[in-house]
Amino acid sequence: MKKYRSLFVLIFSTLLINVYVLNAQEKETPLLEIGNQKYSLEEFNYIYDKNNAISKEPVSKEDYLDLFVNYKLKVIEARSQGLDTLPSFKKELSYYRNELAKPYLADKKEEEKVAREAYERMLEDVNVSHILIRVPKNPYPEDTLKAYNKIKEIRDKIINGADFEDMAVKYSEDPSVVKNKGNLGYITVFRTVYPFENAAYNTPVGEVSPIIRTSFGYHILKVNDRRKSPGEVKVAHIMKIVRRDATEEEKAKAKNEIDSIYNLLQNGADFKELARKYSDDRNTAPKGGELEWFGIGRMIPAFSDAAFAIPENGQYSKPVRSRVGWHIIYRIDKRGVKPYDELKDELIKKVKRGERQLAGRKATIERLKKEDNFRVNSKAVDFLKNSIADKNQQKEELLDKLEKYPEPLCYIGDTACYLSDFVEKHGRDVSFVPGASSIVIEKKLDTYFNNRIINYEKEHLEDKYPEFRYLVTEYYDGLLIFDISQKEVWNKASADTTGLKKFYDEHKENYYSPEKFTGDIFICKSKKAKKTVSKFVKDTITPEIIDSLKTLLGDDLRHESGVFEKGNNEEIDAMLWGQEDRQKGKKPKVCYFGKFEEKKEQKFEDVKGLVIADYQKYIEDKWIKELREKYKPVIHYDVLKKTE
Repeated sequence: MKKYRSLFVLIFSTLLINVYVLNAQEKETPLLEIGNQKYSLEEFNYIYDKNNAISKEPVSKEDYLDLFVNYKLKVIEARSQGLDTLPSFKKELSYYRNELAKPYLADKKEEEKVAREAYERMLEDVNVSHILIRVPKNPYPEDTLKAYNKIKEIRDKIINGADFEDMAVKYSEDPSVVKNKGNLGYITVFRTVYPFENAAYNTPVGEVSPIIRTSFGYHILKVNDRRKSPGEVKVAHIMKIVRRDATEEEKAKAKNEIDSIYNLLQNGADFKELARKYSDDRNTAPKGGELEWFGIGRMIPAFSDAAFAIPENGQYSKPVRSRVGWHIIYRIDKRGVKPYDELKDELIKKVKRGERQLAGRKATIERLKKEDNFRVNSKAVDFLKNSIADKNQQKEELLDKLEKYPEPLCYIGDTACYLSDFVEKHGRDVSFVPGASSIVIEKKLDTYFNNRIINYEKEHLEDKYPEFRYLVTEYYDGLLIFDISQKEVWNKASADTTGLKKFYDEHKENYYSPEKFTGDIFICKSKKAKKTVSKFVKDTITPEIIDSLKTLLGDDLRHESGVFEKGNNEEIDAMLWGQEDRQKGKKPKVCYFGKFEEKKEQKFEDVKGLVIADYQKYIEDKWIKELREKYKPVIHYDVLKKTE
């Protein structure tokens, strides 16, 4: 039922809208009043224009106003029955509102700017080496300082002539340094954390980057090379697995097996068949070893390098050793980077995930700080930092002191935010302790301020953006009208078997099967063509006869065949039922051959679905009449006429 409810809301959202924040319409011109509720001309025009723009059969404003009133009456009645107070309603409305708010809380220009940056980086791969000095997840000031000083000392040595690779082997805390000596090979966009990627692409070849901080710790990078991106490649492979703990005998066996397979290929064996039969990669073996498209950084470097090195489609590599075993790689196809316009939507989706989204969020927050007059109370911030700096206190004592501080921590518009709220949001964090690092506290303050700014904006979207108010209310009205219609109309019609049968008995004439004609119709442009048809067609009509007539008469003849119901097509109706004498050939320029059927009464069981739909309409019309009498809506027609 929830699926149908959501579908109803989406369909309904193109029809009518209610006012979600009533006080936002105080300055708008009232067109409709129902009790103490006022609905504005601006709202009506908005939804009228929206609906008519997508309607195949536009209606006048006067006709649409009647529909508008009926829907508003249903919403009012749903409220009077308390349907808008149900937890299920509030939860679903909240979900829709949060989804609708997302575009208003994003900086689209900044998102597209970052997406464009990502695309430009897709066109180039960067070969980098790095050195990592780790920092604990929730560091004390001395931990952060110690790590920073260490990475700075290493960088200074390299700048003064020390070999980067030697320094990486000696000092880097990245576990992979044992095997790669700090060299990560070629990387591309989205393959590392964003700050690391920025350093890689912003550092010239042969130079060492400034110190950067990521979630792992402090890094320095050296850019070894840049190259044009080779794009993506599609390959198949045959693999023989070599486990990490494999014995020398097992390693030798895997090498012999891959060499044997290679020899079979050299002698003309089919790659796909060998993959199905011998490959240890059971995910791809049934597909002849075929893998999905991939670019740089998606596969193990040894495998990726060998795949991109194959010069032509249809060629395969010699056996290649990777850390998981031996491979023979067959190149199926290769392609360059797609144009930006083709990748734009996908890139923006990726930008909205991970650290890149912070760029758009940061731009949004900076804009909102100005729009919403954000101010920080430096006195309260100093009190917070000074209070936390005292190590000689219990955490509960600290929290109690902060919660009682009387002055606001910040202001957003006309709203004041206090330290008690900050403590509620962050006070129970593990890192929020007496003597905590000032860096940690500043980070928590930034997080708190940013979240409060975003939340303040979300709470005031209806006031700032009328189109958002209308949009949210589409869902508000839709949910309420679905619930009230289900209760007052749909369920009643389905459950009232006695009333349903009585309705059928009283309206049987509406459920007769229509008159029908089954057969062939020949529409002739001339009497001569009609005579030709009458001459050729006797008791039996075959495809051969029809083809002969079409060939003989060409554009002078049009042929229709099938079952034709009266009332479905005006032209056909005129041909078949436009005269009393139905004898073939009597009507000028039309010949028909087949069987007529009179309209027939249909059993209740056969048309129950149609009866239910009509009965629902009957109940709804009666209900609307009762609502109009109950609420006595006041319509200001003079207001509507002023816009015509």
